[in-house]
Amino acid sequence: MTLRPLLILGALMLTLSCGKRQDPQGHATGKRAVSEKLPKLRVPRILENLEIDGQLDEAAWQHAAVSTPFVNTMHGTPSKLNVVSRWLWNETYLYVAFEVGDTFLNSTFARRDDHLWEQDAVEMLIAPFGERAHYYEIQVSPTGNVFDTRFDSRRRPAPYGHVDWTSRITAKVAVRGTVNDARPDRGYTVELGIPWNALGCDSRSLNGLVFRANLFVLDALKAGGQQACGWSPPLVGDFHAVERFGIIELVDS
Repeated sequence: MTLRPLLILGALMLTLSCGKRQDPQGHATGKRAVSEKLPKLRVPRILENLEIDGQLDEAAWQHAAVSTPFVNTMHGTPSKLNVVSRWLWNETYLYVAFEVGDTFLNSTFARRDDHLWEQDAVEMLIAPFGERAHYYEIQVSPTGNVFDTRFDSRRRPAPYGHVDWTSRITAKVAVRGTVNDARPDRGYTVELGIPWNALGCDSRSLNGLVFRANLFVLDALKAGGQQACGWSPPLVGDFHAVERFGIIELVDS
């Protein structure tokens, strides 16, 4: 075998190995610079499994990585929505929590994989192998309903990816108010436990992993219509702008 095929094979092995030390584009560290304008989080490891109940009252959450406030998706300016996320990990789960301030909670969907994004929902897009590989989408409504799917590449297969894929997440919601009535609400908290093996990751090689992810909140307005905010603004009218996903690093702290 010539030298050139060997180099190509080596690059493929790096790109497809979850748990290898990579830059967030899926290349070997040092091969490509990462934009400093993308938000970053260093997510600490915990030893225990958390009880997923939507309350965030366990001591571990006090030491979680906390995102910067969410912003408008098209231009990155401060959002009217008050949203932050918190992150932890262990060898079994990636833990992500959304804390959403919202005075009008609306989600009438009742079945799994309904189009939750049309009303109130939180959304997570995660590319554990870098931006040039497949990625996953997970949404949870204030009523605890779940939509999840897998994409081979940006929005492929169209329109909704492999909806038969299941994340096997544990998701619980604590609502500050009442969903689907006219009385004022205060918001909701979503707590997620995402199994690493559902994302194709080897639990033995997670420490130091760098990958890409983005978070969004969809907000139905009482007067009609909808607004949205995100952690890393895509700057285009498409949440699936994988190159704009934020940077997540798992650390052993």
